[in-house]
Amino acid sequence: MEVSSEQARLRRRKVLLSLIGIVMFTLLMAIVVGGAFIAVNLFVDSIFLGYVLLLVQYQREIEASRQHQVYNPMGMGFAATGTEGATH
Repeated sequence: MEVSSEQARLRRRKVLLSLIGIVMFTLLMAIVVGGAFIAVNLFVDSIFLGYVLLLVQYQREIEASRQHQVYNPMGMGFAATGTEGATH
């Protein structure tokens, strides 16, 4: 089963919103209860930060590939001069 780009985008959004919810919950619990929830909150914060950094990297790669396609249409990286195979 192939996943469309729209489904993948929606899945990434759901994961991001879920992580934000978990971060907020563990922060609230760390403030109210303290103790072990402080460590849990720091762990969840690091997971959230890593996920956001991966999303930023992914978006930069997408933009770079789009710009490459604009500047280099159809993958042509050479001029058609007729001398590509000639030896001098």
